Amino acid sequence: MPRIRKEIERAENVVIESNSILRFLRPDLYLSVLDPETADFKDSAKYFLDRADAVLVPEGVLGRPEWKGVSLKLVEGTPVLPIRPPIYVTDEVVGFVRRRLRARVIV
Repeated sequence: MPRIRKEIERAENVVIESNSILRFLRPDLYLSVLDPETADFKDSAKYFLDRADAVLVPEGVLGRPEWKGVSLKLVEGTPVLPIRPPIYVTDEVVGFVRRRLRARVIV
């Protein structure tokens, strides 16, 4: 963690693909990518799911999850942003991130 923290301090923006990092850092924004058609659900993703600022879900598949032991109640009230794999960064995702980060700077 010391090396990661040092790199983060030097950077203006950082994108980290990890759920487990949330044990050590509190990001300005946490997005979780969910694919209900994939039965495997990482324990780390399940553990931090209720902290997601938004969930990114392939268009048209939320509501048909194949996961066992994962409650969608964890994301009730959380914005759901559609993605179109292999394009995960859609205009909707970019707009959401911009709005959230601007709001955090102003506050």
